[in-house]
Amino acid sequence: MMKLIVAVSLIFLLSSCEKDRKPLPSGKKIYVQVIASQSGSGAAFGLQGLQGLFSAKDLKPLLPNGDEIVFKIQDDSSDVKKSQKYVDMIDKNSTALLTFCSSATQLGIIPQVQHKKIPTLAVIATHDDFTKVCSYMTRLSMSNSREAEVSASYIRDELLMSRVGIIYSKNNIYSKSISEYFERKFKQLDGEVVLSRSIESFNNKKENYQKLIDDSDLDIIFLSTNALLSYKFLKVFNTLQTDVKIFATDGLLSDMHKHFPNDMDILNGVLTIDHYSHSMEFNEQSKILIKYLKKHKLSLNSFTGLGYEAYQILYDALLACKTYNRECVNNKLRNSKLFDGVISNLQTVDGNMQRAIYVNEIQDGKMLRKVKVY
Repeated sequence: MMKLIVAVSLIFLLSSCEKDRKPLPSGKKIYVQVIASQSGSGAAFGLQGLQGLFSAKDLKPLLPNGDEIVFKIQDDSSDVKKSQKYVDMIDKNSTALLTFCSSATQLGIIPQVQHKKIPTLAVIATHDDFTKVCSYMTRLSMSNSREAEVSASYIRDELLMSRVGIIYSKNNIYSKSISEYFERKFKQLDGEVVLSRSIESFNNKKENYQKLIDDSDLDIIFLSTNALLSYKFLKVFNTLQTDVKIFATDGLLSDMHKHFPNDMDILNGVLTIDHYSHSMEFNEQSKILIKYLKKHKLSLNSFTGLGYEAYQILYDALLACKTYNRECVNNKLRNSKLFDGVISNLQTVDGNMQRAIYVNEIQDGKMLRKVKVY
């Protein structure tokens, strides 16, 4: 009996050691191109996103067979033409492309990606069209239409507000697209859009803002502008005598942290939709990442979380393709299995990510969950 117990214990021990054993380097490299905006208006996308990407790689540096993913980073400086040039330069030795760029850039590189037939994972961009038009693109983030639908439903059904104003940027593809989706959905819910105006038309004078608010009899403003424009707007808006609420779109807090780290109080009370919440339930993946980031004096936000998840889905796709050929990797990226992301459970269907979305309220530089929508 004692011999049997010892034998069973030894088998269990060996099995546990085998499970925990780290793979040895095989010497084989899998080259993946990365275009990440690290300067310009989209700097937060690249700088924070890459923190998540390389945190994941550091925690899991090799595939089980010992092969290594090697990233080749290009900074497009938030310039579409530079991104197009970088995609044109991709050679046949590269297996895939990751982008940490705006929707405008993602749409702008469609011809080059389609011509190169390079599997492309858009980590940040949310526009609906690029996964429909380009069969080699997969979107990791939520789509504009989904974000607009959840935002409109929350304002109408949870806040019971019926009169909304929309402020967008006429020079930003993302801003215009999500605002159009939001307006259609809000009207479908019997809400009234009493104001739709580009932020470029404002002159930042307090008295003009006050008159606009009073004349429109608003309940809430749907604000879809980037951090730079939102900051200018909120700087004036917060001085007004009004009970009108602000509902902002995704990534605003992360973007503001990059551009205005010492002035985060300007966002207090702002409602926002995002992939992430500081008060969400943390799963095993998020706990691992938070511990790693804390050790390196970094913090988890929407873009670092997406960067981490980009490595997860890429790793899984490569794992499913023995020779790492582009067609196989593209198929596995566009139609993935269900897995635990750092922010929520994830699965791609026809290049579109199925994931949870959070409606938050910002207080003291943190997004506090109001509701989680699947």
